[in-house]
Amino acid sequence: MAEMKLAEVVEVKDEQAFLEKLKEESETDEKRSSEHFLTRTGIINYSRSLVYYSEIHFWEGHSPYSYPDLPVDSGVRVAQYGVLPVGVKVGLVFVDGHDSGSRRFVVAVDSPARKIYAETGSNGPVDWKAVEDKLGMAGDMTEFNDPVLGGKIVATMVDDFSLTKFYH
Repeated sequence: MAEMKLAEVVEVKDEQAFLEKLKEESETDEKRSSEHFLTRTGIINYSRSLVYYSEIHFWEGHSPYSYPDLPVDSGVRVAQYGVLPVGVKVGLVFVDGHDSGSRRFVVAVDSPARKIYAETGSNGPVDWKAVEDKLGMAGDMTEFNDPVLGGKIVATMVDDFSLTKFYH
């Protein structure tokens, strides 16, 4: 297995500039050939604390990049690759701590279908089958507020890329 590269964390002073850069990177990449599919995922941390990368789950596709932890007001843009016709279908988990009282942020993306699902709640194991089922019923935008621990996650599909934002 090839060694994974750690994706670069960038400070997000201007969300629109971050989004434009994500769009620009998506447009300059060779997104589709007869056999391959490329998508990009952008994540911004607007919560009140560092969020730690916890887990990635690929139903379809792969990425040569691993996700970094994200300080407050920072973001990351990462490419994922898949084979047509199934493309890229991926789930990500970030947490704001490693104890039982911490919160997790989950986002799942099905790029060819342009569907995105997100939730936030107590830290713990993710039921990827349940997430996949919810992703199948999702649309191109999800907003989820945690009524117990607080926190919000907003996730949107834009063309062939996704943008996810964590809030407290």
